[in-house]
Amino acid sequence: MWFWLLIAVVILFAGCAALVTAASVAVNHLNKKKHTVIYAVTGDGRVDITYDSFTSGSSGSAQVTDQILPWTKTIVGSGIFNIYNLSATIVTGSTVTCSITVDGQLLSTRTSTGQFASVTCDAAAT
Repeated sequence: MWFWLLIAVVILFAGCAALVTAASVAVNHLNKKKHTVIYAVTGDGRVDITYDSFTSGSSGSAQVTDQILPWTKTIVGSGIFNIYNLSATIVTGSTVTCSITVDGQLLSTRTSTGQFASVTCDAAAT
């Protein structure tokens, strides 16, 4: 009886160790996976732009003010959390459109019109 109980405990321990190892390998792979992200803002006039990314597991943020349109920015993101945000507010003009493309796939696009209108795009890479 004790022999079979010991065998069951060993098998349970080995199974748990295999699951932890597999999870570690999967997380490591996701952490190293790179994504090409293209932020774009189009429209007429000038805008203030803010764009964020989680690159190498750390949040990053940048701002461009009084930017003449069109505007694009390409970044390479990596890390477990790949969340991308882009916002633009009209300074002069009447229409603004934002878009986020990740690895060649358009994931988010929005348009806003009117004086001082704002637009925000969000996307998550998988």
